[in-house]
Amino acid sequence: MTLRVDQSTKIEQTSGDTVLALSNNEQFAIVIPAHVKRKALALLRRRGWYGRRAILACFAAGLFLLLKQSRARFDLIMIDQEYEGHERDIKSMLLRCLRGVGIEIPAEMIAFGLVGKHSEVHRLAWAVCRGKRAPDHIVTLDEFLSAL
Repeated sequence: MTLRVDQSTKIEQTSGDTVLALSNNEQFAIVIPAHVKRKALALLRRRGWYGRRAILACFAAGLFLLLKQSRARFDLIMIDQEYEGHERDIKSMLLRCLRGVGIEIPAEMIAFGLVGKHSEVHRLAWAVCRGKRAPDHIVTLDEFLSAL
């Protein structure tokens, strides 16, 4: 069973909330509020993480929280290509977060590809982003920072 993941409003767009959604037989969506993203990116800058590295770390942390919160079952995770050329870094950061809480997933079970604008997961992310569906979870600053 393939678990598809999509993002609406990128992490680096700090004026709006980011929605991360997943879909297979289950649908689940989290919101990372804009103020949480801004504070996390500011903290990472103080730690010496700038630009793309900080954004990728925040994206991986969001993916981690999405997967951890949902408890969805899957054989493969297909993540929409949001940061083309940086998939290896995202996968590495995500696996590190998962291992940190005792979740072992083989690297081969995480893939990146085009999810598509007409997919169920894209419609879910868009509906949550537009306020037409409530998120399943709203990420707190403490949660987000602990995932980084």
